[in-house]
Parts: sequence; structure tokens; C-alpha cells
Amino acid sequence: ASRFCEVYCNSERSVLSNGGCNSRFVADGTRLVEKAIAPNSGVWIAEFECVDVTNVDGAYLGVVHASTLVAPEHRTASNLPSLGAYPGDHAQGDGWSWGWRARGDVLFNKHRLESAGDVTGHELLWGKGDVLALVVDTDEGTITPAKPPGGGAPPMPVGVPFKYPSVAGSCALYFAAGGDHRTFE
Repeated sequence: ASRFCEVYCNSERSVLSNGGCNSRFVADGTRLVEKAIAPNSGVWIAEFECVDVTNVDGAYLGVVHASTLVAPEHRTASNLPSLGAYPGDHAQGDGWSWGWRARGDVLFNKHRLESAGDVTGHELLWGKGDVLALVVDTDEGTITPAKPPGGGAPPMPVGVPFKYPSVAGSCALYFAAGGDHRTFE
């Protein structure tokens, strides 16, 4: 199981438990998964379980771009870029942020993406008890929201892949969770 990063978070009110595998948000915040994704490193899949959500407008999963790759043991608040309030909010500097909101829409740097598929349809909605996946293809430069069908089968895409801006060789992408008053595992 992946762990959430102990340092890379923009809110002191995101509480880690279960050895860093669970993150509970008691106020707006973004917490990144510890493992960084390097450019041109293949396909990466992260699965999240939404343990609890009280407001579908404020629950997000996403991917955040950081301009530098910093190993977990060297991370400090001063050598990591500022994060937005949630995945999909703007990351400071030359970074960017993409987020899938529980109410069923997708945001990139605070802008709702119309090309994310039928944002009024049920396929992008999620909530308490749902298992969700994010698929990052670093060779194609895409992020795809997905839902695992269970039984060990690969995640099924929902919506359409998002083509993210080109990235430099020394940067990193991170899976992220965030929002206000929700718990992810």
C-alpha cells in the first residue's frame, strides 16, 4: 500500500493514521502520496478508497506537478512548492494541479474542464465507500479517472483522458487527495 507523505502537505489539519496510509482532513488541505512519479516512466495507477465524505463539493483526488523531484528523506517545507487548497487548485510557481471532485467534475488550475466527459453523468460521481483510481501515463502525458470493477480487474476509465502540459526531466508528478472533512485510504 502507498503511504501519504508526512511532509508534503499544505495543512496541519490533515491527520495521518494507519502507518501513513490514511489521511483525514479536518480543514481544507492537500496531501500528496509519498512516491513521486518521474517523467517518461511509464503508466502509474493509484487506487484510493473514500472512507468518509460529508460534502461532495469539497472532496478531491488528483495529480500535482512539482518542478523538482525531492526524495522523501530530504523534503522540507522550504524545498517543496506551495500546494493549492485541493487537487485541481493552482499549484504555485510553474507547477500545475489536476483534480477529480466527488460531485463529478474535473478541474485544472481551478478551471472546470468541459472535455472531461459528461460532467453531469453518474460515471464521474463518487462518495463514501467508493474505490477510485487515477491512471497517469507519463509516456502519453495523460491523466485518466477510473473506477476499479473489483476482482483484481484493471480500472475502467470514466470520462476522457486529460492531456497535461509537457513536463521537464527533473520534475515530479504526485498523486494527491484533499478537501475538507473527508478521509482517504
